[in-house]
Amino acid sequence: MARFLCTCLLLCAVPAWAGWEKFATNAESSTIYLDPGTRKSGELPRIWMLVDYAEPDRFGKRSAKVLWQADCQGGRTKALTYVHFEERMGTGRADTNNESGDWIYPAPDSIIAEVYAYLCGREP
Repeated sequence: MARFLCTCLLLCAVPAWAGWEKFATNAESSTIYLDPGTRKSGELPRIWMLVDYAEPDRFGKRSAKVLWQADCQGGRTKALTYVHFEERMGTGRADTNNESGDWIYPAPDSIIAEVYAYLCGREP
């Protein structure tokens, strides 16, 4: 029982953003993080991205997590899941959208092009 309680206390003390690594800052001054621990390789690699908004979005959300997937052969990406949060760094009440987005071709010099390059092992 003491071991369980100790483990629980340690896990509860770890911040929600512990696995996130800063990846970029976008034009709106929002900070983009990736969780390398969730990176899956293979034909259609995927990774979780956290966007910590500089200002609340039009719905009052302060952050979002997006599961991105890349088609390295086809040069395209798509969002598989969106989770929007009331607080920064993916905390607070969450709204989830599990409807997969359409495949898109990342615009050159965009954050998504950089994520695609990271997933596929290429230069952005």
